[in-house]
Amino acid sequence: MSGKDFEQRVYSDPAIETLLGDGSLSWHGTYIESNPYNFLIELNYADPADLLNAQGAMELFLERKGVSFERTSVYSDFHELILKAQPEWLDVDTMYLEMHILPDAGDRKGRKLKKWLKARLKELFRYHKRPPEWIQNPEWPINENGPMYFLGEIHIDDRELFHDEAAAYLFLDRKTGVTETVIQVF
Repeated sequence: MSGKDFEQRVYSDPAIETLLGDGSLSWHGTYIESNPYNFLIELNYADPADLLNAQGAMELFLERKGVSFERTSVYSDFHELILKAQPEWLDVDTMYLEMHILPDAGDRKGRKLKKWLKARLKELFRYHKRPPEWIQNPEWPINENGPMYFLGEIHIDDRELFHDEAAAYLFLDRKTGVTETVIQVF
């Protein structure tokens, strides 16, 4: 079943809501806080990472119900491809990747796709002298013109301002001249 079809079923089938909203199962120690239904309705099914989360939630549900199933690797393979193709200084938005980058991949698969994607990401996520040295998870801004150009960063070690180590990362939209600053605090 496609992610879109699954989403439609979750939102429109009352039997699914009843089944997945069953309060008799414990979700303690999992990322599902109350029940699978509440978890699933919060996901964005256009986002490949959330599709992987939905798959994981359904697997947990089926395991706890004692239902055997055959796992597909489509979503995890896609996630693994992204992790292997992107440099460590980048955490590319999966929706952007799927909508704006992968349609140009043609019929590439496996190693050819990974090699092409790695090169394409380096072409799109450009920087002046060196890539950002993030103190938290990468937060590369993408606007309507695509990934912004990284100009540089300033590390701020002023405990009065931020209580901890901080850094400001400056990005530029080369088409419009608009800048954006990302501030991270550690």
